[in-house]
Amino acid sequence: WTSTDFFDVTDDRGERITALEKGEDILCIFKTNSIFTYDEIQLKQRVTKCGAYNQQVIQTINDLMYTFCPTGVWVTNGFSAKKISAPIDKYLKYFIPRYDATVSRIVTNCAAGVIEEKYILILDQLNEPETSTLRNVMFIYDTKKNNWSMGDLEHEHGRQWEGICFYPLQDHKFVKRIPDIIQIKRTGNDLHPTEKPSC
Repeated sequence: WTSTDFFDVTDDRGERITALEKGEDILCIFKTNSIFTYDEIQLKQRVTKCGAYNQQVIQTINDLMYTFCPTGVWVTNGFSAKKISAPIDKYLKYFIPRYDATVSRIVTNCAAGVIEEKYILILDQLNEPETSTLRNVMFIYDTKKNNWSMGDLEHEHGRQWEGICFYPLQDHKFVKRIPDIIQIKRTGNDLHPTEKPSC
């Protein structure tokens, strides 16, 4: 590289680059509210209204990139994007981004991860005016089922079962706490389309 081996990634907003992600034979360049692609020949702005707060919010699952920006959570291939956060937008509107102290371009209070093809968005807090502040909130998007669940880092998230307890008298007490996840083989739905496993 020499001092002339560079290109400018400019847009109408004048936003700085917040993240880089490798796509299929392209480099995806994220700004807060847009995505550019570079293929060693051409630099082009591909997506507007979708970008990334930082490098940590971008996670790739099955060749698709999931990202979080001011307009919500999106899934993108670098050329087009689809918003998937409509069910949780009522919570995301209370997220207040906190920028780094040096150049104030990277948001430091959000990140994401992947577990079993689930996109997990982690926010340090949501400031709901009508209730108390929620801290360390997780939103879990199941990329197979296309649905959301939520929880927090200190307790539980995305319950995978519902317990029904039968007991005969008011004085009955559980000997120990029932675990949150029970390991049971899948049914295969041989008897019914939504067959439930049993212990």
